[in-house]
Amino acid sequence: MSNGRYLYIFFQLNRGMAAAETVTIKKIYGELKDLKKEVGFIKKHMFDPDVVMTKDENRRFNQSMKELKTGKTTSLSALKKELGL
Repeated sequence: MSNGRYLYIFFQLNRGMAAAETVTIKKIYGELKDLKKEVGFIKKHMFDPDVVMTKDENRRFNQSMKELKTGKTTSLSALKKELGL
């Protein structure tokens, strides 16, 4: 560790024997950079369950649209008037 460019990471193996791995700061930085890219990709392509309707939600949506088209709904202004708001 003369020039400070190396990190010494010690870890314990199953049988109590110690082993060491020398890792450069440059290597750690590269791995962190790669991880940052992967996290960005995952965030961009992550599944959003709120975007997909369940079968029941789809059925209720279709029923509501039919009611809207056939005039079985009440407008917000009419509802407010009915409620005295």
